[in-house]
This record gives sequence, C-alpha cells and structure tokens, in this order.
Amino acid sequence: MVKKIYLEEICDRENLKSFLSRFRRLTGLNFVPFNERGEVVIGKIEDVFKGMSDASEFVEYPTTEIIERPDGSQVRLMKLEYRGHLYGAVLLGPFLFPDSQFKGRAPLPVMTADQIDAAVESVESFFIQMIDLAAEKESLARKEKILSVLEEASNIMNSSLEFQNLLEFLMDIAIEITGATCGALLLRKESKNYLEVAVARGKYPQEVKKIRVPFGEGITGWVASNKEALNVPNVLLEPRYIETPETIYSEMAVPLLVGDNLIGVVAVDSSELNAFSKDDVLSLNTLASMVTKVLENARLLANSNQKLKELSRVFTISESLSARSLERTGYCNLLKEVCDALDCGASSLMIYNSDKEELLMHAFFGMPEELDTLSIPNGKGYHGWVATQRRPLLIQDIHRDNTIQKCNFLDHFARAALIVPLLASDNRFIGTLSIYHKDEANPISDSDQDLLNTIGRILTSHFENERLFNDSKRKLDYLSTLYKVGSSVSKTLNISKLFETILQQVQEVMDVENCSLMAYDPLNESLTLDAAIGIPSDMVGHIQVKPGEGIAGWVAQNRKPVLLKDISKDIRFANHHGRLDYKTRSVLSVPIMHNNELLGVLNVNNKRSGDAFFEDDQNLLLGISGQISQAIANASLHEKTDMQVAELSLIQELGKAVNSSLDLDSVLNY
Repeated sequence: MVKKIYLEEICDRENLKSFLSRFRRLTGLNFVPFNERGEVVIGKIEDVFKGMSDASEFVEYPTTEIIERPDGSQVRLMKLEYRGHLYGAVLLGPFLFPDSQFKGRAPLPVMTADQIDAAVESVESFFIQMIDLAAEKESLARKEKILSVLEEASNIMNSSLEFQNLLEFLMDIAIEITGATCGALLLRKESKNYLEVAVARGKYPQEVKKIRVPFGEGITGWVASNKEALNVPNVLLEPRYIETPETIYSEMAVPLLVGDNLIGVVAVDSSELNAFSKDDVLSLNTLASMVTKVLENARLLANSNQKLKELSRVFTISESLSARSLERTGYCNLLKEVCDALDCGASSLMIYNSDKEELLMHAFFGMPEELDTLSIPNGKGYHGWVATQRRPLLIQDIHRDNTIQKCNFLDHFARAALIVPLLASDNRFIGTLSIYHKDEANPISDSDQDLLNTIGRILTSHFENERLFNDSKRKLDYLSTLYKVGSSVSKTLNISKLFETILQQVQEVMDVENCSLMAYDPLNESLTLDAAIGIPSDMVGHIQVKPGEGIAGWVAQNRKPVLLKDISKDIRFANHHGRLDYKTRSVLSVPIMHNNELLGVLNVNNKRSGDAFFEDDQNLLLGISGQISQAIANASLHEKTDMQVAELSLIQELGKAVNSSLDLDSVLNY
C-alpha cells in the first residue's frame, strides 16, 4: 500500500547526525532537516538562518529555491517529496556564490551552482536510501505479519471457532495487512449468482450489509465473475464502481476460491487515491488462498449445524401439530417456536374466510393483544396482497417500501416482514404465516424464507387433515341424522309431532339458530308455517307466503333449493325484510317434493358458529326433505286407507241390515 511517510519514521536522529557530520566534512555546509509541519528534527535553524526560530515559513514555499540572507549569503531550500507527498524539507548553507556581495564577517564556503546541485543530490540520495530502507523494513514486517496470520489461520483450522467469528477474523486481518480504512467480505449464496455482505468494517457497516452484488456488477461483482483480483487506484475513474455509504477513493478485491469454485470476495477500501500496491494485492491473495479452505469447511459445518437446528425445530413444530386440533394457546406456542427457529421478534397466523373474503387473526406471538380480533379484507395491505397473489412476500424495509399500500397495524408493526401463503394441494388458499423483524440489524434471508415455507407446508397439512376429519365427522353425523329421521318417519304417523322431531334433529346436527317447515296448500296456493324452532310460537300457523315471495316463496315457485352465504349480497333477496328473514345472515331452503308435486319448503337460518352454509348442508337438507315428503305421503296414504276402511265397514253394516230384515223402514232408518 502507498501511504504517507514521515521524516521521523524513515530515519532516526543518530542516522541524521552521522550523515550531517560526513556532509559537513565533505562540503563545509550545514543542513537543517525539518518535517512537513516545520518542526526541526535535528540541529538549530539559527545555524543556517539567523533570526529564525522555526521553519514553518519555509514549508509554505511552493518550490525548491535559493534564498538570500540579509548579509548577502545564500541558503538552499530543498523540498522533500515522495510520490507527490511532502514529508519534509532541508535548509543547506549558508554559502557564497563567486559573485555574491557578502557583507558579513564570518568566513563562508564559496561554491558554484554545480557544487550546490551536487550537495543537494547527495542529501536527496540519503533520504531516498532511507525511504527504501524503511520500505524494506515495512515489507519485511508485513511479510512477517502475513506469516503470523497464516500460522494463526492454520491454528484456527484445527480450532472450534464459529464461522461468523472466522469471517470477522479474516476481515480484520485483511484491513490490517493492507492498511485499508474499511472493507467488506461478501459470500456467494449457494447456487446463486450474487454476493451478500457477511462482514463489513467502516463507518456504516449496517448500511453496507444491506448491499447485494450480482455477478458482473461493480468491482466485487467483476472479481466474482472473472475469479481474479482487481486493484483500482481511483474509483472515481472506474466505470464498474458502485457507490457505497463509505467514502472511498481506491479499492482492491480478491476472490475466495476453493479449487475453481467461488465462495466469496474480500474487498478492502481506502479514503486515499492510489492506496494499494502490487505487494498489497499479493498479500491479500496469499491470505485469501490460505484461509478459503478453512472458510469453506467452517461454512459447511455451520450450514450443517444450522440445518440440524432447523430440522429439530421443524420436528418440534410437527410434533405439536400431531394433535388433531389445537387450542389458541397451542398455536401461540407454536408461533413462539417459529420465532425461536428464525430468530425474529414476532409471528402471526391468519386464516382465510372465503365466505367473507377476508383474513382473520388465528394466533400470534410477540404482538399486541388488541390484534386478537383483526380482520383484513382480500387485497388490502401486505397480507391481503398475499391472499390475492398467493405467493410469498418479503419486505426488508417496510418504512421505505411504497410498492403496496399499507392498510392496517401489521403493515407498520415491524421493520421487515416475510409473509407466506398456506396453499392446499388444489391451490385453495387457507391463510398466511408471517414473521416480523423489529430492527434492521438482522435482515430476513433466503434460508429464512425456505424454513418458513417448510413450516407453512406442515401447517397446511395440519389444517387440511383437520378439515378432512371434520368433513368426515360431519358427513357421519348427517348420515346418522338421516337414519334417525327415517326411523322417526317409520314409527309415527302423527305429522305435527314428526315435524317437531325432525326440526330438533336438524337444529342439533347443523347447529343453526332457527329452522322451519312450511306446508304448501294447492287450493289456496300458499305456504303456511307448520312447525318451527327458534321462531316465535305465535307465528306458527299464521304466517303465509305466496309462491315468489321471499326466499321460501322463490323456492316454492322454482322448485329449486337456495343456498345463500350472505343474503345481503344476493340481489334477489337483499331488500326483502319479511319476519322470517329478520336478522338473517345466511340461509338454506329446499323444496319438499313428491312425484313432482310441491308439498312444502324446509328452511334453516344462521349457523351459530357464524360460518356460512355449504354444499354438504344442502345435500343433508335435501335428504331430510325427501324423508319428510315420504312421511307426508305415508300420512296421506294412511288417511285415505282409513277412509276406505270406514266406507267398507259402513257398506258391510248396510248389507247385514238388508239381509236380516225386509222391513224397508228399518233399512232406511239404519
């Protein structure tokens, strides 16, 4: 590295005294050296220029020149520069030229211009030798340092130093042996063509850590792509340079290679121009080649340990989900496991309500209790976006992100967020699983996203298994109800009592707020409320509905079932406010048919859980309506049979009376 040199550093006082003594004997001249600040290093400036106490005035002189003293003698000012950098100056004299008008008394050496130039050359040669000697010493010290570092790296190879600590060790040594002011160590993401900053040193390390460098872009990207070192003496003239938060004027980067495989790039920077030399490139390359194998082994070990931890967490989460269903606290504990596995501050689980087209908070950890009842409409905010797009969303800096309009507390809660969708095998959207970082020191990585996706798939399987179990149980309950209804139909011919029994069974299995049965009178062409549960008793027998009126009337008129998940969204019935529809949220009505004839309508309203009705509910109600139609038909048939039996009995009695008496009056009076 080319760095500033200082007069006191390149030669000590004893060397200067020895050279000054020889110089005086050979030339008869004095010389006084002083540093770049005008401070005399050895001797007295009055020996050369009387009346002067320091040399600060001469430091400001723009060039080397002859200075005439008041007595007519001369002094030669020598500026000491190295690669454009002033590190000191020397005053030679006093002396006289052959034509000098000397007014003093003390004898002074008379010298020609050539003799003065020779004396100057001698002084310059001395200081150049001192600079070269200092450079050799520095080079030797650097090589010794590198050997020491390599030895230390060799020891570390056999130690249990963690991967991140090893990276920081390498970065610190790279800066130390090159004299850089800042630097960064970037690692290649596995099978990815970009670099991420693993370690940064300088004034703004956290800002630098956010940088991701694609292969081929910038100085480090070029080094990664070409797998060779690059030394840039002036980044302002380098078109490949990408500006960073640090103040940089020169940069050097070398690849970290294991065989032909790139694992990363180490880059060092300086706030000075032309800061790094070929020796610095060689030193950094040597360091990189020695520690890359150590880094790779440490990285593989760290990755293995991390994967082992992740698998352990995933196993724990999977075990906790082995139960068919969990209470809310169980899901909250699960989210705590998620936070521990991903080293994040908070997590949430939201379930999608397809009927209302919104996400509902199911469980959370590390968040305010007020979020317990949070709901997010489809398409609104970050979570609503995931619900619509059905793909993960990663926001590293929420405060600066303007890609999606924020709409709720979760969109402002943290610094960074990762939201993954829970999708069933048929691409049905179930909900979202999210993690949140509250500070920027720990950005969300690709591996975090992979792990959260894995946990999300486990949760999806859990919810699907729970859904399938509940579906099976519900279908079993429905079949049991159909059996009970069929059994009731076969045991009684009392229609009123039968209707009450059936409605009780319907309410129990479907868990609804109210249910009703309306009989159709073809003579009056109207439906009459014959039986009901959850509806005021004074309405039974008094409510009549014409075909086409309201929901039941529509079913009667069209002979088709109606399933409304949200009555307010159906234009056919949104404005209907009959008493039977009072406070109705969702409704299911089916016709009761027998031999294509309408016998009535069976209605159920509002599940107690708040859920909407679905197709299985409709199939159950259609099955029950079939049983009811059979019961009505049986009752009607039984009534007709009773009438026929009564008629036959009457005829038999009449026959007996005729046979036993020929008295016409007796027969007629029977």
